[in-house]
Amino acid sequence: MPDSVAEAGTPNELLDPDSLPLDNACFFGDTITRAEALAHLDHARELFTGMVTRLEPVFQMWESNPEGAFDPVDFDAIGFYPSYNANQFYAQFWQAAQNSSTNYDRRRGAYMLDRFFCDDLKPVGAALPTTHVEGKHASDPACAACHFKLDPMAGFFRHNGYFGIDFDDATLQQNGNQIIFDDFASLDFTEYESAWRAPTGAGRDFDVGYIRSTRDESLNSYGSTIGDLDALLKAAPEVERCFVQRAFEYFNGADQAVDPGFLDDVAADLHKTKSGGDRLERALQRILTGDTFRVPDRNSTVCYDVAPGDSGAHRPPCEVASILRANCATCHSGANAQAGLDLTTWEKASDGGFGFRQIVGGQAIARADTFARMHDRVTTSDLTRQMPQLKDMPLHQREALALWLQKQIDSAR
Repeated sequence: MPDSVAEAGTPNELLDPDSLPLDNACFFGDTITRAEALAHLDHARELFTGMVTRLEPVFQMWESNPEGAFDPVDFDAIGFYPSYNANQFYAQFWQAAQNSSTNYDRRRGAYMLDRFFCDDLKPVGAALPTTHVEGKHASDPACAACHFKLDPMAGFFRHNGYFGIDFDDATLQQNGNQIIFDDFASLDFTEYESAWRAPTGAGRDFDVGYIRSTRDESLNSYGSTIGDLDALLKAAPEVERCFVQRAFEYFNGADQAVDPGFLDDVAADLHKTKSGGDRLERALQRILTGDTFRVPDRNSTVCYDVAPGDSGAHRPPCEVASILRANCATCHSGANAQAGLDLTTWEKASDGGFGFRQIVGGQAIARADTFARMHDRVTTSDLTRQMPQLKDMPLHQREALALWLQKQIDSAR
């Protein structure tokens, strides 16, 4: 071992300042003797041996009860310093959602969107590429439909380095303004954080938050810290809606069809109920007293629970409606729907039948023509014309939609 050390070392791992062998020498160029270095290393070994001993009961608990791995752990009681206990997240969250120097916390952001917002980032009208495009993955049009939500959510975790350690101002100052990731690479934090800096005049410091719209920023929920994320999870209606969806799937099966309007109504009911315990009871009561849960030998493709006032008589079959919602409605909805086709509106046509609203050049398109055009774009093998664009529709969904459209064409003629 040389008399002095000037190479990069590691940041704090325990509260004890002597747990940092050669730290001052590594980061500040202080001279250290061989004897002092060995003493530091020996002391660090004792500390880490003690740490493993204290963790052993936790490991044994996780082995006997895997679900317990996601129970909160009192890190203060087993000797860890407080920043582990202040980050509001479970111990294995940081292990399961590790962050590399190139991931920019996107794995953590994706976890939050999926678990708490029921958003797996797939039904957004764009395929998810397996490789970056010329180093500009997030700005590529086929990727931006995912990243516009993912990156701002990831920003809540920008201060959390390896093992979830909070690289606050004090830690960064001690560490030469370097943040260290789970792959043990490091970056200058100012440069790293610039990825989330809001543009001048935005009225906020960072583009961090839950993004609902890229056109109307007033609809978005912006924040900066994990504390802000915690407040968002408590207040966002999407989180309440996700809880209702998860509860419905738990009691009725993940493959059971359901009218999303019913879930919206239960979520609204949940939101209106003030007390925490009463809110949970009310949501579960609505689901367990619903028609889906009570029907014996139910058909998984039938919607038994529908939105209030909706008998289901004047809407596409539930399974097809779900296909349209997941694959098409992102582009084909509202007043500015592409090709003038609104696939969220099922209404009575002049011939007495029902169809989707399509307005082109101020003129309503006959429902038979709309069905025929849809069928052509769904079944064509020409990828430049095949719908949906920039997204892979599961083959069984494409087949079911094509068969249903053909029936509508036949009945409309």
